[in-house]
Amino acid sequence: MEANGRALIEGRRRLDVGEAAWMAELAEFDSGGWWVLDGHLSCVAWLVQHCGMAYSTAKDKVRVASELRRRPLLAEAFAAGDVSYCKVRALTRITGADQETDEALLAAARRTDVTVADLEEAVRRRRLHDEQNNPTRAMKRWQRRGVRRLTRFGGMSIVEICHLTEDTERMFSIIDAYLTSRALGEGVDKDSREAGDSGGTAPDSPPVDKDSCESGAEDPIGARTWAQRRADALIELLEAGLAHFAAGGEIDPERAIVDVAVDYGTLCERAGGTAQLAGAVPLSGEAARRLACDAGLCRIIIRGKSEVLDVGRKSRSWTRAQRRAIKFRHGGRCAFPACERRIVQIHHTTPWEDEGKTDLDAGVPVCWGHHHLVHEGGWTVTYDGPTSTAVFTSPTGDHICAPLPAWLASAA
Repeated sequence: MEANGRALIEGRRRLDVGEAAWMAELAEFDSGGWWVLDGHLSCVAWLVQHCGMAYSTAKDKVRVASELRRRPLLAEAFAAGDVSYCKVRALTRITGADQETDEALLAAARRTDVTVADLEEAVRRRRLHDEQNNPTRAMKRWQRRGVRRLTRFGGMSIVEICHLTEDTERMFSIIDAYLTSRALGEGVDKDSREAGDSGGTAPDSPPVDKDSCESGAEDPIGARTWAQRRADALIELLEAGLAHFAAGGEIDPERAIVDVAVDYGTLCERAGGTAQLAGAVPLSGEAARRLACDAGLCRIIIRGKSEVLDVGRKSRSWTRAQRRAIKFRHGGRCAFPACERRIVQIHHTTPWEDEGKTDLDAGVPVCWGHHHLVHEGGWTVTYDGPTSTAVFTSPTGDHICAPLPAWLASAA
């Protein structure tokens, strides 16, 4: 082996040794709850702000550090540079391992012919085996369900729906039944239906499961593929469900509003320009105008004046328009730095009972945890309108500034 190759290997080992020492410090810091002194609700949020980590990275670091604190054999091997951080991260995904298990895992991890991918596969198989032998497997399977937005790129989003197989089949049956009824209602004849489905499905029977959406089968109406028709139908069904529950008073349709920040000229005069959804998602001017064609228009004007939002001392409660504007001003999240919580309460910077006003500059959105810190934890928060900055002050006098989100500042 060349000298530079050996130097790379030794350098990587030293980095892992340093990482092990840092992990030990992190475990001590987390267990002691020292992050509370800086106003954070978790060690993860503290790492995001002070160590420049992504939320997912910080969460993984805290998880690994906690497991290493509980499993001394892994911690010792890591500190000695015998196993890399990537291998340790994989091994710590097996929770509840005893000393005998850790010895077997370390024996495999120390082998140079065993890659991280090999360990990940071994961990996956071990977890699957444990799950299958667990009497509560059915409940765990149920708990894994979820709907997640994975990526947003080029004006498109990828959404993952993870559900029980039987419920997924029911969802597709509902969508396909809806599409069948729409096709019949629009007078699509049998030959067109068969051509559109590319499977010879009769018009009076549910379409076959077209998970071969990539086959390019096209619908005569608008020349849409079956996958595209399903995507459109899903939105239509959600809109219909929202309208149904709103009519019965079971849902406040205001909670389903999508805020769009757009220049007035772009919206009303078809001037050039772009818009943004809450959360810094870019939107073309034409897309913003399309949304405004058939929607309740909520203007969030970043320059100039809009509806009167400052109601002074007349009311203690924030109006719906005020709440929307204050939340949008801070990106729809808690104003405290690195806090990603979106369920927030609007805090009066000057208590209403102390002659505080219910005005825009008097409101700061905070999650339940930081609202508790402000009321019971001795913290204070103020909002500076000219600089668009919320300032949190700890009981010891330390100031933590939360300026306007960068994406919103660039739009102002």
